Amino acid sequence: MKTLINRLKYEIHYEDIDNDFSIVKFKTSEMYIKFGAAILDNEDIHAKSIAFEKGPQFYALLNKGDEKQLRFIDLKDPTISFEVVRACDVPTYLLIRLFINYLNNFKNESFNNLGGSFYKIHKITYNGKYIEVLKLSVTADYVVEVSATKFMQVTQRYKDYPLYTFSGKNNSFKRVYEIVDQTPTYINKSPKKTEIQFLDIVKKEGRARFIYDVMEKVNTSYSKYINLSLEEIEIIKKIDSLEKEFMDTTINQYKNLPCYVLNMSNTSEDEYGFYRIKECIENYTGSTIRKVSKINQDGINLVYIHDADYYVDNKLDDPYKKLSISSPVQRFTVENYKSYFDDDGGPSAALKTILKESVIKHDVFIKNELSFDDWNRYKFKNDWIFGIAKETKNGDEKNEEYYFITIHPNGKFECRKFVNTLFSADEYELYRQTLAGTNGNTIFIKDDNGNINLIEQTNVYTLPNLEYYKGNVGRGKKDRDEFYPGLVDINYYELDGINYYNVGSYGTGMQSSIPKASHLYKINQLNGSKNIVKDLLELMGVSFVKYNSFTVLPYPVKYLREFAKID
Repeated sequence: MKTLINRLKYEIHYEDIDNDFSIVKFKTSEMYIKFGAAILDNEDIHAKSIAFEKGPQFYALLNKGDEKQLRFIDLKDPTISFEVVRACDVPTYLLIRLFINYLNNFKNESFNNLGGSFYKIHKITYNGKYIEVLKLSVTADYVVEVSATKFMQVTQRYKDYPLYTFSGKNNSFKRVYEIVDQTPTYINKSPKKTEIQFLDIVKKEGRARFIYDVMEKVNTSYSKYINLSLEEIEIIKKIDSLEKEFMDTTINQYKNLPCYVLNMSNTSEDEYGFYRIKECIENYTGSTIRKVSKINQDGINLVYIHDADYYVDNKLDDPYKKLSISSPVQRFTVENYKSYFDDDGGPSAALKTILKESVIKHDVFIKNELSFDDWNRYKFKNDWIFGIAKETKNGDEKNEEYYFITIHPNGKFECRKFVNTLFSADEYELYRQTLAGTNGNTIFIKDDNGNINLIEQTNVYTLPNLEYYKGNVGRGKKDRDEFYPGLVDINYYELDGINYYNVGSYGTGMQSSIPKASHLYKINQLNGSKNIVKDLLELMGVSFVKYNSFTVLPYPVKYLREFAKID
């Protein structure tokens, strides 16, 4: 079974490109070319596309012969120089980007080449105040990256953001250098993060579809010069089972542990919400939850309080930050009150998640044993150690601390912060070399034989197979395996001597859309170590980290991060 990934394969006909086009390299003696993107809008130059290289230079694609006009054109920047180069002298990924960006000529496709980047109009909202777009680029390692962003309408300059006007007639942007009255002007900025789903399984829309459409258009329009395809990799191992009994464990823990709830909202009008949530939890778990006025050290503590933004907006100290961390404390907020109930008045997924999180904190800070999983079922005979780095600040000085969790074969565990001493210099150097600068994004794993693996997320992710876009596709197992096997389940790969895995959607009963891409995680085997992560893939087949979904890292990392968060 194979899956496509977002890394390009390519075939380029250099001689044909040089026969029909001229490629001009612009560079400056300054740090960057301030108005490089203006080349695209200069009607005297007739540039078809531009692509920026890191540093003070970029390339422009021109029709053959148009480069002769450059010597007569005032570029309005004496630091800029240019030269005509052959196609083979252009970095290959930039040459690919030049032809992708050339698609901006197809106005009916809503494509735009702005500032060396390639955009497609996705949606215009709030009567033109915001324009949602998809942005596509190709990295130096030939990975196609698609992100979502917004252009926001402005009435005055905003810092150094480039200005654009927008024509709804052909869905095209144009760079401008001043705001003109009555002309809608935009900058590439939004007060909130733009979310455009990765793939709608039924409608076949989203960021994944954008990649497919661009490749099809390039291959159809410019096949004389360039042909693009996507790399395909073999799935060696697949795990499709998901442990889903975590709420039964949560209920049992609430029945067997002392449970307390503290109302810190400080307003009488919030009393109703407080008591309704308390009653809902008691009915769901079959437990009795005591209302208290302070944190207790012997059980689970729930706190009804405003969210963090409330205290920031009102310039108040957030009392949640001052609560004791020697006992598990889980926050639920006044602002999210309505989201805690389903349509029948029972607990919603959001409230169940809060209850589950409170049990995990109890495991970490009091019980020191895994409640949600039977560690014995994995039949491990040795301890496993997981580690992360955490960035800390002391004024302007940045430091790092290293945290570890050791899990024993019986499921009991200890969390600790590494303390560097005279006798641990070698151990500290190991952690510094492997985890420094990662701030929790690289996972350290060690077995009792001294094998050390590191897990790191890559910018590569899985895509549907091309046949998916050409026929009727459902969500059953047969269609999942045939058309988008890399987007579901836990999958293990070996590529060019390196091991990877990715964690997709849970296949059985999956939703009709996939909101986020499923990235490949690279397994680095340190100093000749064996691949030990392959034996830990099942630790991602649990649903108590991410509600009713797989988790992308071995779940002990969740416990470790909870410890590091408030240590």
